[in-house]
Parts: sequence; structure tokens; C-alpha cells
Amino acid sequence: MSIAPRLYSVASSPNGHGNNEVHIAVARDRFLAQDEQRYGLCSEFLGDQPVNSAITFYVHKDKNFKLPASDKDVIMIGPGTGVAPFRAFLAERDATGATGKNWFFFGEQHFTTDFLYQTEIQNYVQTGVLTKIDLAFSRDQQEKIYVQHRMLRKADELYNWISNG
Repeated sequence: MSIAPRLYSVASSPNGHGNNEVHIAVARDRFLAQDEQRYGLCSEFLGDQPVNSAITFYVHKDKNFKLPASDKDVIMIGPGTGVAPFRAFLAERDATGATGKNWFFFGEQHFTTDFLYQTEIQNYVQTGVLTKIDLAFSRDQQEKIYVQHRMLRKADELYNWISNG
């Protein structure tokens, strides 16, 4: 039996984390199917690997999803594990001394359990690498708040950033 490849966004930057490392963010998938506990094939496999295990993988490049020039501003929108490539982008912008501003919209269900890379991202805010951050944790209050709600609330400023290139 063969399974379809699983594609994960790289969560590391060669300049920020070193050329010998590739980081990924994987949500371990566990679910019930026909009253039986099931597990995601790839996420379970990766989660069961001992630290420093060697695994075989390939890189599927997306030539359209990349950082602009270092002097250009960037708006990043990461719902859930969508944080991975933006962690890499922030590490790259930090390591290379990019002068463009960086704005990150991030959302997940719960602040305390789902804010992946929270300490790193907060450090980028403190050091000024991350100019603006807007967070949306949908299940931490009665009314669900999503990233698109945060974007609507900042629509004028968001439009200005986009209009400025």
C-alpha cells in the first residue's frame, strides 16, 4: 500500500537556524473513525521518531511563496500550523538584518496550548523584528474570534501597508 506524500512548510531559515537543520511544525492527528481511535499516518510516524533520528524527505519548492527584497514590508497571515513558514521568514529577516517592516496575523484555538513558537515570536516583537502582531484565539472566549476578524478591525492600516507596496 502506498500513501500520498505529506507536504509540510519549512519552519526554519538557513541563515537563522543553520544550513544543517530543517524544522517543521506538525500537529499530531488523532481522531475517531467508526468508533475506533485512528492516527494520522505521517504525523504519528514523525511523532514516534526518537530525537536525532534520520528520515528520508524531499523538498517541494514553491517559487511563488517567498520573501520580497529585504527593504520591503511583509504581511504574514498564519492560521494554526500555518505559523511554520512565517517563523522561517522572521528568522530570515532577523538573521539578514532586513529593513522592511513585518506584520503577523496569527490565529489558533487556544492561547495557552496552541500558540506555537510563542516565545520566539514575542522575542521578535521585543527586538523590533516583528513590527506588528495581531492574534486571534477562537475558543478562549464565548464569541469566536478568527484572524479575518482581526484583519477587518485593522482594514484601513492593512490597506495602507498593501498600497505602499
